[in-house]
Amino acid sequence: MRNDKIHMVPCDWTPKPFSIEKQFETNVEDNLYNALTNCLNHEYAYFICHCGYVDSDLLSESTYTIIRCKDLAAATSDKIKNFIRDNEIELINYNKIKEILG
Repeated sequence: MRNDKIHMVPCDWTPKPFSIEKQFETNVEDNLYNALTNCLNHEYAYFICHCGYVDSDLLSESTYTIIRCKDLAAATSDKIKNFIRDNEIELINYNKIKEILG
């Protein structure tokens, strides 16, 4: 989604394909924190990640495996939740984005 009204927060720490070794090395929480800090300059911003759990089906379908668990841990960490609260960031869903885009 490209639009001047909404800034896409880049997730440049997740290459494709994404080796297991690199996924273990990636500090998602710090990367997400830095990305969120950069989005404070925008009225609206969105971020795409792959939060979730790993099962055998996923292992055969995607190279995004361990990173999903790390995305979930980062998104629900106290550091990120406190940042969102302290900076009065309102979390919205796709319906709200559709409203904004009109």
